[in-house]
Amino acid sequence: MIVIPRKHIQKKGCKGVSLKNDRIRFEKQQKKKALMPKHASVGALISQGKKLLMFDRVQYPYGYACPAGHVEKDETPLQAIMREIKEETGLDTRGATLIDEEYLPWLECHYGFRGHHFYVYEVDCVGWLKPNPKEVRDLRLMTKTEIKKLDKQGKLEPVWKYFLTKWGWL
Repeated sequence: MIVIPRKHIQKKGCKGVSLKNDRIRFEKQQKKKALMPKHASVGALISQGKKLLMFDRVQYPYGYACPAGHVEKDETPLQAIMREIKEETGLDTRGATLIDEEYLPWLECHYGFRGHHFYVYEVDCVGWLKPNPKEVRDLRLMTKTEIKKLDKQGKLEPVWKYFLTKWGWL
């Protein structure tokens, strides 16, 4: 069994969230139509020591990425990241902290939409890695050096290149 604790790289003022608080916050955002685009997506930073869990995406957008996906109808971002982590890696979520949130007008998805409100969580996980072959290949913990090498080779998925650069990983 693998236990992956959070790395604690959160922004100032970010706190752990409960499903109830996440639902309340998300519903408030949905009411502010100017702030909430049609598409919302989530991503997870899952780390162990100084390594980050990443994989090569089988589906568009291609490239190495952290677990991520769309927020489905009637689902909060926190519920979405818990589902995506389970679907892609087989891991169970023990806790999550929202560390970044941003509207990315350039981000395209396989549905053909441009522009996503993206939520990134730092996540505590437990369980055995069981990659979903329909979505994931080469699932593994990667060092900063390995991630920088993938970036130089042009193999990072665009949204993760953006966030990892923003946070000083690249």
